[in-house]
Amino acid sequence: MAQSQINGNASDRYAQNTPTIETIQALIVLMVLPHGSLRKLWSKSLSFYRLPNLHNRDSHHGYDREWRQWAADESIRRTKLIAFTFLHTHSIAYNVYPVLRSNEVNLRLPCSTKEWNAPTAALWYSFRRETPKPQLLFQEALSLLLRNRDDASR
Repeated sequence: MAQSQINGNASDRYAQNTPTIETIQALIVLMVLPHGSLRKLWSKSLSFYRLPNLHNRDSHHGYDREWRQWAADESIRRTKLIAFTFLHTHSIAYNVYPVLRSNEVNLRLPCSTKEWNAPTAALWYSFRRETPKPQLLFQEALSLLLRNRDDASR
């Protein structure tokens, strides 16, 4: 596999990647800010970084540590997916070969909105239990989308 491959390994923890991920997040924001139309389109997408409320009344709940780690991991995944999308969009716009190809992205799609916006560990855990299986991998979802393209045009 290519060294430039984006992956979602469990060892890819927030504490180990903070400077790199924060730099990528800052660059994404700086790239979007000058583009008024992009800013509106990406406003919700740019909420890639989230840490659970440190001062909520649920802070001693049994799922609190797991929730915080999950939020950090999900933030990293969302940052990588947004960075890939931005790079790929620019390669199309400027007609250049992509720096990172679709087959090099080995990440799951982002979680559900309910999970992402859960204000407490208990709510997050209940939403998490409602999700029967993990999100599709990016490559699986892209393959399904392209495979079903002919069916949608009929």
